[in-house]
Amino acid sequence: MIRRAKAEDVEAIAALFRRSFGTLTFLPTLHTADEDRAHLAGVVAKQDVWVAEEDARVVGFLALEKDLGTFFYVDPDAHGRGIGSALFEQARRPAGRVQLLGLPEERPGTLFL
Repeated sequence: MIRRAKAEDVEAIAALFRRSFGTLTFLPTLHTADEDRAHLAGVVAKQDVWVAEEDARVVGFLALEKDLGTFFYVDPDAHGRGIGSALFEQARRPAGRVQLLGLPEERPGTLFL
């Protein structure tokens, strides 16, 4: 199920972000879990954030600031099940287009549309 994120989702979103970002071993970890949680709480409060849920568990999220995607992560254990595609389609609905910035590395978990 895809739905809008709520303040109560921040803990799960931050944990998912840490797990997903941890797979990007070519990037250094610059922030603590508490710093990530605080930043993502602001993102949820100020941006248009969508979450994907399976069995009442957040397995992906996408944040938009107008038509720019600022965060787009899927739990590494949930890759290959269409979650990223479903989030992307939800994000495209209002305006018909979304810009996503990606990393130049092509590794599992870093597919950017």
